[in-house]
Amino acid sequence: MFIDILLLIMGLTILYFGAEAMVKGASLIALGFGISPLVVGLTVVAFGTSAPEFVVSFSAVLQESEGISVGNIVGSNICNIALILGISALIAPLSIDASSLKREYPIMIAASLLFFGFSYDGLIDHWEGGILFLGIVGFVTYNMVLSRRLSQLSEDDDDGDDDDASNLLRNIAYLVFGIAGLTVGAHLMVEGASSIARSAGISDLVIGISIVAFGTSLPELATCAVAAVRGESDISIGNVIGSNIFNILFIMGGVPLLFTMPVDPEALRFDFPIMIAVMLIAFPIMRHQYRIGRIKGGIFLLIYVGYTVFLFVRTSS
Repeated sequence: MFIDILLLIMGLTILYFGAEAMVKGASLIALGFGISPLVVGLTVVAFGTSAPEFVVSFSAVLQESEGISVGNIVGSNICNIALILGISALIAPLSIDASSLKREYPIMIAASLLFFGFSYDGLIDHWEGGILFLGIVGFVTYNMVLSRRLSQLSEDDDDGDDDDASNLLRNIAYLVFGIAGLTVGAHLMVEGASSIARSAGISDLVIGISIVAFGTSLPELATCAVAAVRGESDISIGNVIGSNIFNILFIMGGVPLLFTMPVDPEALRFDFPIMIAVMLIAFPIMRHQYRIGRIKGGIFLLIYVGYTVFLFVRTSS
């Protein structure tokens, strides 16, 4: 038990410093190339913070614990919106980019519905994973084209005075160190939390949706919290939306390309509908005044707490 607690503390510490490095590196790279921080959050940062989910999901399938794999993605997507945006908004109110709600949010909803549809027969097959994976290829390509347009529009605003932004190698080093720190920190945290949970006799699905999902969402939480403190609201919002898209299209597309993935019927009855409902409920909240203040952040947090309570009540009944 002492070792598990130590792993949790070490993981959280590494996560914090990894998030700080990633946000700094991503912001300076965006500034140096004239790329919008929102686009960086939707792609580079989202991919980096989704790395723990990929590692956990892939390992879970290899160990024949598919409940952890699917539950991890569903739980992480709920956690990303309800918990992470809630805490980030409590730290500092978040400004919402209207264009992101029009462009990327519908993509997130469509990807979630497609994920649910492919899972409905209880199995994600190779060809279904291939379709999801093609989706992430298209999403990244779309954002690269978008970044070029935004870069051209912002050329006049680049006065070249920021020495940090011009030091590309150092900024890339920050980014790489941040991604590595997030991945290692999440792994240590999940290792300790999962060991404690298994000793209590909790099922793979519940572990995946709750403990593991929370653990693998800590990179997003740490990144968004640091971004909120630094006033980088675009990275916070972009990271959450982008991570959800990557979680579904990249992870639930990439892993089934190699292994067919069974889906727990209980997840189909309860957790998939809740994931989609949370996304639909969040849209009007975010669209209202295009701002998430502390009251709205509290609402998001209550949604997550309510879902977590429901999860464990359902398990014990």
